[in-house]
Amino acid sequence: MYLSPQDFFYTSNFTAKKPSIETLLEKGSGATNEDCIVIGETTYGVFDGATSLSPSVFQGNLTGGRLAAETCAAAFNDETLSLFQAAVWATQEIRRKAVACGVDYQRKEQIWSASGAVVRLHGDHLDWCQIGDCHIVAIFSDGSYRLLTEDSGQDLPTLRKWKEIAPRSSGTIMEHLADDIQAVRQTMNNAYGVLNGEVEALDFLQSGSQSLDNVRNVLVYSDGLMLPQRNPESQQDLEMFVSLYKRGGLSCLRDHIRGKQLEDIGCRKYPRFKTHDDISAVALSL
Repeated sequence: MYLSPQDFFYTSNFTAKKPSIETLLEKGSGATNEDCIVIGETTYGVFDGATSLSPSVFQGNLTGGRLAAETCAAAFNDETLSLFQAAVWATQEIRRKAVACGVDYQRKEQIWSASGAVVRLHGDHLDWCQIGDCHIVAIFSDGSYRLLTEDSGQDLPTLRKWKEIAPRSSGTIMEHLADDIQAVRQTMNNAYGVLNGEVEALDFLQSGSQSLDNVRNVLVYSDGLMLPQRNPESQQDLEMFVSLYKRGGLSCLRDHIRGKQLEDIGCRKYPRFKTHDDISAVALSL
């Protein structure tokens, strides 16, 4: 659901009970971990910086994706701001920092960007917001579960095409489908949303509230923790996802995912962009 700014300003008179927290932050097969985590008093989230299509690096030899994720994390870590205010601040700061580093906003492939998902506890409920391909799952005491977020799906056409050509291709997806990947990047905040310094990103923010009655766990995670799938058009296998989490927490999910990926170094069996993606996740036990 896409809500107006006032929907991010809900406050509660209840005092949030501190949950038990498990976190996971792990670099993938890229040179830099572009994911970040937020752990506040009542705010918990993940941000996944997008690998730039430009080879440029900036302050401290960091990529634009990493700097975008760090900027978002700093904004949402300020709990004096509403979730919407934090998104606005992150948007403004990403652009300010990127322009100061010489990024040309007329060239989308240069722009720093990040997806994200954040929850804020209010005692009897949580508020959440999301953009891009990070997700939030609520697990209930009766064993049922609910995905609060929707998948942006921006990479589906590229992954569908890779699934078709991969069996007869000797190179990587980045080599064979560079033009397709570039074309998708040109549609940021037009066809799909990311926090990248463009004010249009705010139109793509999803948000909502979830009662905490009978909620046992809340999982907030980047797409690096999504289970590998043979068919890119399939929905997330949440039944297995939740089962693995119940079996051994975030580390059990990570081990399962990494194991599947190691069976498919070339990204052909499970279509994706790299062998291992960065993982960021926060699990709350209430």
